[in-house]
Amino acid sequence: MLGNTALSAADNVTFGDSLDGSHDLSIDASGTSFANGVVEFAGAVGSTAPLRGLSFESAATVVALNSLAIDGTGGSGPGLRFGSTVGNINMTAAGSSISNAAQDGILFAGASTDSTLANFTITNSGGNGITMAGGDYANTTIRDVVVKTSDGHGLYANNATGFTVTDSSMTSNKGSGVYVEGLASDGITVSNSTFGISGEALAAGNKGYGIGFAGGSNHVADNNTIGGNDLTGLLAVSPVTSETVSNITFSNNWIGLTRSEEPVPNGQAGIWVLGDVTDSEGYTQGFVDDVTIQGNRVENAIFNGVEIDNAQNVTVGGYGNEGSKHNTIKNGGQYGLALTGDHTGTEVHGNKLYGNLNSGLYLRNVTGATIGRGIDAVGSLDITGSKFGVTAIGDLTGTQLSGNKIHDNAHAGVFMMGATNFDLFRNTIEDNGDYGVLAFEESTGTKLSGNHISKSPAGIWLSGASGLTIGYDETGTPALQRVANKIFDNYSVGIIVQGSTAADNRILSNDIYLNTYYGIQFVGGAVSTAQPPRLFAAAINGDDVRITGRLNGQVNDKYTIQYFQNKPEDIEPGRAPEGQKLVHSMTVEVPSEGFVNLDTTFLKEILLEYEISSGDWITATATIWKNDAPDQTSVFSNGVRVREAPDV
Repeated sequence: MLGNTALSAADNVTFGDSLDGSHDLSIDASGTSFANGVVEFAGAVGSTAPLRGLSFESAATVVALNSLAIDGTGGSGPGLRFGSTVGNINMTAAGSSISNAAQDGILFAGASTDSTLANFTITNSGGNGITMAGGDYANTTIRDVVVKTSDGHGLYANNATGFTVTDSSMTSNKGSGVYVEGLASDGITVSNSTFGISGEALAAGNKGYGIGFAGGSNHVADNNTIGGNDLTGLLAVSPVTSETVSNITFSNNWIGLTRSEEPVPNGQAGIWVLGDVTDSEGYTQGFVDDVTIQGNRVENAIFNGVEIDNAQNVTVGGYGNEGSKHNTIKNGGQYGLALTGDHTGTEVHGNKLYGNLNSGLYLRNVTGATIGRGIDAVGSLDITGSKFGVTAIGDLTGTQLSGNKIHDNAHAGVFMMGATNFDLFRNTIEDNGDYGVLAFEESTGTKLSGNHISKSPAGIWLSGASGLTIGYDETGTPALQRVANKIFDNYSVGIIVQGSTAADNRILSNDIYLNTYYGIQFVGGAVSTAQPPRLFAAAINGDDVRITGRLNGQVNDKYTIQYFQNKPEDIEPGRAPEGQKLVHSMTVEVPSEGFVNLDTTFLKEILLEYEISSGDWITATATIWKNDAPDQTSVFSNGVRVREAPDV
């Protein structure tokens, strides 16, 4: 080809031989019938002298049976351009290349359906490596494409729908690997591809995100390898106020490491889902809804492994027999999984949070989230190897942490700083370095029930924390109260209440036993407004147990008195009284004398669950009422031994 050429044909155009020359070729094959408008390259294009640019203005079908070579040096447009009426493209021959385009390497102007582009290497584009302009790309696939060193994104799509990118590599671009935006964007899948990691397992990161979905819905990123990018590995965000990004799936990706498990961290989070959040300058993001994050390995993040801010109906992991859906989030530079804001409808199940620097799980003002499965263990999170297993801060209304295993963290299993309205239910919290649960500041509405807290120096430490319910705060049949916490086998104290602001903490219906020094202890200026009862005697008479004692208090004060059984084999000499099993609960009111004589009889067999026997020890606590509800609990009373006697 001797110069820039524009070809226009009413019918088919066929190039039988090779086509060479450092010039621009533009082809318009509009066609006059359904069968016409076919452009076919039978020979190689640019094998001897690459074309400078190739543009298809119109064609019903474009076929290349051999490779294409385009070098845009000295040109002013894209390397390869398809007009908005060009579809049925089939360019899949091995060895095609596009380099040095002044604008995009490949530009789809819109609506190229039923097409396949494969085996292209695209380098040094002045714009994006590939641009998909607005339009329908149903059944269009881009595969086995290498895009690198573009001045823009590896692939950019704006209001495009229905295409797939697979088995490709996008590295060292000045933008993101793939970036999708526009409200009308829909149904884009990116799979089995590499973003920011070279074949030599070295970082070749994009300057932006690995993959960013910043508009539209029904997008999928599956089974990709993403590392070394300057920003986040995977992003879901709506940058336009009042617009929604929805139904996004991130599945089976390796983020922050190669497939041979060499660390290649991304510069920010591994995965970031950014919903309706207002930044420091007053700019508000749009809405993000219905995101699924499953089966990913997210490791070595510079900041957080997975961060989700103010997004609703997010699923992280899976449960039941869905082990393949669990995410492994490991070695994050700050938090493993971080949630903030409104998370109505969000469920987090079955994930493994290992070795993240600060906390495995971070919750800040998170409302409406379910984390773990409280009834069975199959949806449990395994949280280990961090400074704190869980950090919880602020208002956590409607958020439940349930059925998880939180263990072997350096400082505390659960750390709460002013965490209110938080529900911790049936978690196993054990073998943590200093505290099972550590709480500071006002904690009104926060409840711990059904948890097993053991094998730490202190089971629960309330340092100035107030307003917690530890256990079950209703009276009645003990068997109906078996959502008790089991606080046992800790190396100093079961529950420590510290500081003058540590008030209004109700500790009811728990199993507290085999802690080295105390079951419940007040230190550092903490004073309970409830004094423990003084027990006098306990005796078995037939099928009943009778306990006598006295409770001192202010006139008209109301108290919940709870009695606990302790087996003699679990009582060590010199150990302070504790309460292993709740056996009876009742309420009393202080009369004008300023004390209540306690004389209580109840069945020794506790609803077929267990039985009080001679030689057992009985202890008690008193919880004063305030505003018509239990409020502050005492330490344990003295213990009295149960004896066989007709009377006491």
